Amino acid sequence: MNQRQRQPHPRRKRQKILPLHDIAMRKPVRIAALARAIGAFASVMGAFASGIGACASTAMILQPVTPPNAPTSARSAAPAAAPAAAHTTAPTTTANFCAIVQQRLAGTALPVRNVVHTDYQAFVKSKPRVNPLEAHQFAQFEDASRSLPMRISCKTKTADHINAVYGSGHASDDSVSCRDINRATIMGVWSALAANERQRAAFPPWRVMLDGDDIHVMGSAYLKPYRFVYLGEDGLPHVLAKGLLARWDDWLWKLAPERFRGAHYCHLLAPEFARRLMQGQIDPAGVPER
Repeated sequence: MNQRQRQPHPRRKRQKILPLHDIAMRKPVRIAALARAIGAFASVMGAFASGIGACASTAMILQPVTPPNAPTSARSAAPAAAPAAAHTTAPTTTANFCAIVQQRLAGTALPVRNVVHTDYQAFVKSKPRVNPLEAHQFAQFEDASRSLPMRISCKTKTADHINAVYGSGHASDDSVSCRDINRATIMGVWSALAANERQRAAFPPWRVMLDGDDIHVMGSAYLKPYRFVYLGEDGLPHVLAKGLLARWDDWLWKLAPERFRGAHYCHLLAPEFARRLMQGQIDPAGVPER
């Protein structure tokens, strides 16, 4: 049999390896283009990093989470006697406290069913409802006999969720803050004091500082204990309201289960505790985390 004659494999011409300086001399166009490409890539990455930094800075401005010993300016603290207190609350904790909070936070006149919890775990698992409009309330006490309310936690629905269900105009907006509710509480207690009690007050409303709300979007962060009253570096008592806000129309929550959307929660100062604080019966430096 005739065997097919094998053709020798053509050898590839070996490329001469040039030193870097030779390449630079012989290929100036390619080197320049490569340099421009590297520079453009660096510019893009720099802009990207700057954008991330700007977003992070904006998030810190919109949602300050600072420790209790931070300078007062970090929290944008304001006296409780500021003229923004358009309403006042009752000087005592009532069974419809969070129902009133619901109406004021959302700017609605709709009737509110208020569920008062005595068991903390039941409150943790609870969710407010929009139809019928339902809020949830839980109070923490200074004493074991539960006679001195200290802090009240309210779970309410947002204005945009109320309008989505009942129609536009049934609620205003969500511009009212938890701090505004604390201001109304302090002014309500102050207005109920007798003239001689006001004269002896250790901390009248203009000496009680209300920090900007510490807003969260996760329930675990909202429920984490913190010092809601503390002594600031200015020597004055500071009240810090912690809240949770997840608006119904917020695109970040569009795919979340309905029970997690349209929620506005607040940890608030109890009227009785506000009274004792202003009368000097509470040491703001000794208030524990709650």
